[in-house]
Amino acid sequence: MSLLPSNILRWGICSVGNISTTFATALRLLPPSEHEITAVAARDLGRAQAFADKFHIPKAYSSYEELAKDS
Repeated sequence: MSLLPSNILRWGICSVGNISTTFATALRLLPPSEHEITAVAARDLGRAQAFADKFHIPKAYSSYEELAKDS
């Protein structure tokens, strides 16, 4: 269960390519009180975890289905 206020938009990112990197970088420019990346998924867990580490994302998944099932 998340303790985040309901006005925060929580993002889950599918894939860890260039577009996702640009998107995550752009989200850093927005107020953290309004936007937060909470999870990332890639076909390779190692790549997902590296992306999560780079952007301080708490969860990394090895499939898009796992991400979709995350509340």
